[in-house]
Amino acid sequence: GRSLATWTDPLVDGSRGLLLDGDYRSVGSLLFEDDPWQVRTVVEANESVDETLVTLDGPIEDGTMQLLARVEGVELSPTNVVGFGVYAWQVRKISCVEFGSDLIGSFTYVAWETPLFGKHTRMRLKGTGETIKVEDDIWFECQLWQMRILTTVKLDPEGNSTFATWEVPLEGLGDPENESFINPQVFAMRERPDLDRSSLAEGKIDLEGTYPRILTGSWVAMTLDEGLYKVKAVTLMSRERTVEVPRPGDGPPLEFSSKVKITRIEPEAAEGLAGFTELENAVFAQSEPLSLAVKMREGLIEGKTIELDRAVYGLASGKILIASGKLMRARIEADGLLLAFSKVVKKPLYSGDSLQVLKPPAYGLLWTLEDKDCFVGTVIAAVGDIVFKSGSDLDDEAVVMVSGLKLVSEDEVERDLTRGDVLKVLDSPQDVKSWTLRDGDGFEGSVTALVGEISLQPAQEEDSIMSEVVTLDGTTRFQGKTLLLLKEAMESCYDPATFAVRANVARATHGETSTEVMGSGDGSKSNQRFELGKPDLTYVSAPTSSGTKSTLEVRVNGVLWNELASLYGTDERSQSYVVRIDDDALATVIFGDGKSGARLPTGDENVAATYRSGIGPDGEVAAESLTILQSRPVGISEVTNPLGASGSAAPEKLSDARYNAPLTVLTLDRIVSLRDFEHLVRSFAGIGKAQAVSIPMGQSKVVHITIGSSSGKEVDEGSELYKNLVKAIDAMRDPVARVRERVFVDSFKLQTFSLEAGVLINPRLVAEEVLDRIKAELRRTFSFENRNFGQFVTAAEVLAVIQAVEGVIAVDLDRLERNDAPNAGTSLKTVLVAEKARIDEKSGDIIPAELLLLNPAAECVEELKS
Repeated sequence: GRSLATWTDPLVDGSRGLLLDGDYRSVGSLLFEDDPWQVRTVVEANESVDETLVTLDGPIEDGTMQLLARVEGVELSPTNVVGFGVYAWQVRKISCVEFGSDLIGSFTYVAWETPLFGKHTRMRLKGTGETIKVEDDIWFECQLWQMRILTTVKLDPEGNSTFATWEVPLEGLGDPENESFINPQVFAMRERPDLDRSSLAEGKIDLEGTYPRILTGSWVAMTLDEGLYKVKAVTLMSRERTVEVPRPGDGPPLEFSSKVKITRIEPEAAEGLAGFTELENAVFAQSEPLSLAVKMREGLIEGKTIELDRAVYGLASGKILIASGKLMRARIEADGLLLAFSKVVKKPLYSGDSLQVLKPPAYGLLWTLEDKDCFVGTVIAAVGDIVFKSGSDLDDEAVVMVSGLKLVSEDEVERDLTRGDVLKVLDSPQDVKSWTLRDGDGFEGSVTALVGEISLQPAQEEDSIMSEVVTLDGTTRFQGKTLLLLKEAMESCYDPATFAVRANVARATHGETSTEVMGSGDGSKSNQRFELGKPDLTYVSAPTSSGTKSTLEVRVNGVLWNELASLYGTDERSQSYVVRIDDDALATVIFGDGKSGARLPTGDENVAATYRSGIGPDGEVAAESLTILQSRPVGISEVTNPLGASGSAAPEKLSDARYNAPLTVLTLDRIVSLRDFEHLVRSFAGIGKAQAVSIPMGQSKVVHITIGSSSGKEVDEGSELYKNLVKAIDAMRDPVARVRERVFVDSFKLQTFSLEAGVLINPRLVAEEVLDRIKAELRRTFSFENRNFGQFVTAAEVLAVIQAVEGVIAVDLDRLERNDAPNAGTSLKTVLVAEKARIDEKSGDIIPAELLLLNPAAECVEELKS
């Protein structure tokens, strides 16, 4: 009931036969056009002299599962994958799935709504296909090609792209937005050589002249819409050509012979070349592949969704990613706006100012209302929080739908609005956006503006790259592209032109792994001890009371022994040890005496250790500084760290022990009071400063802990240090307290201040040396190590610090102010306030405590001349 059709000239893919259902003995020719690209796995391959009968695991078109193929240089075998066609991908969403069976076997018909290449709307697949469902995506690769002559070419230096246009629209490729037609291959044909038609009948394309840039694998097109051939081989040659010139009079023509250079192209398949012997025009050659410019996403990239520029597979839920890019900027388009840090601290903005966007703008409506007491003011509310009163034909009354809004008059007098209040509408509500921005001086605040008064603009060249760790929750596809769904929203708002996502991510900590034999056990000896060969035993962050975990593993006769803080209280069978580190950073491993901890069994070099060496701030490297691997696994071409390292802490010194030991004793690995929170966090490895406060929130109170790292930096919420600290706090709290009282942990908010002072110096001393000592003392006094969260800075304190320096006779303090103050640079404040953790009245969020430090770049201490 089937026919095997064969032909002499192979198709482009090399096949010269096809098995068809039914009787086709009377058919003289077959037409192949617009076949969708498909992949099939070889089930059976029967070889003959120069052909192979290939049986596939599914039909490639209307039930065909066998074909005769000409295979050169390789052998086909079962499980090989065979591809049909090239060029651009297309995607269709399955609208119907039908199952059936016939003489060939069970099959599945898959249908879609938008025709593929203008006509294909279904396909038959082998098997029942239970895993194929409606709304699934099915992918194709088309085998169409078209050429166009460009009419205009426009360069876009900012986008690093070229915009080209042509007159005749492309056909049959569909709309990239609606049909998911993505990633087409585009080539620029760089040459229009003249054609020597003498060798076309031999299956060769001869071009007049030398074209060394026509390469194997490139394309040659005989016309704009016919005769596309892939170059298999290129040969440069010379050919003698005779030219006849008419002789004056009736004599025979004159003949002139010359040698011309020819570029001969042998195409992979020469079918149809003989039909171009009458071609008059030059051909198109020297194809250069071009990359389509990615259509940048408009707006900014933020939130919990990231749209990639293509389809990406193999990303599983829970995978760690790194998002990087420059912060999007906002351009101020109108004067009169104020960037507000608080009710009191505000900074004017001017048209043309460019600020970084810290949070996505929130949309709302600006209402101008009048209450029953004739109090007139404005209120900004989210859509739906205030609505026009139903039944009011003139839209002159509005109803407040939520509580907590405030009606603010022109002189900034506020009145609380409650749910159900009815007010008179004095003007139509206007669309507004609330922005959170940061200017070039580091001043951060919020501003609410009418739509159009602030616009988005790309990041500037000098802006630095920001990176953050995100966790993948899942993926989906839209219009042929992958959407990344994140578990938590990104912290920053990125410029799409600079944004990138890295998925080949691995966590790394400081320390080099070493394995060594420490020595031999002797069962007759008590408290045997061995010294590690390398100093600086590495400890990593962990959710323990100390915040650390040793990387040391000790095995005796291949059995892992346990490290304890002390052998006191253990019995004679406890396979344990303790570690002591001396002043030279060398670690000593001490075993039991047979009473408190087991003795080592006797053996020859049976005590071995695996550990890592390297610890402290040296490992806190900056972003993009790790570029060389000491050992390179197979497949790794390069490495870098998009994020700077964090969470390091130097080995504890004697002075630290005097401070931390009492804190550990006070908590005893449990948290009861507010001070316990602070003591535990302060003694946690990697944390250099902590402050715990109780904050009223609603009908209850919450505990807020402001922290700073040992290196004086903020602690990123995605870091291991932060996660382990939060876990340790929860583990040491009473289970009932964990439910009753919530705990929030945030990094401190750094604020800086500037000063200007004149100093009268003892003329018997070198003025420059005295000034250097003053600056050093100011930096030491107002540094991270010596200031507390929420600690004020006073003019009296600054004067006392300067006056205490040897050689200072008198001090004239001319300027003292915070750098985020409005109109900074002009005032002398007697007290600079640093806030402790508190509730933001506007947003309701908790704002962490501030740490007010001296800005080294804005200290100006000069000598006064008497």
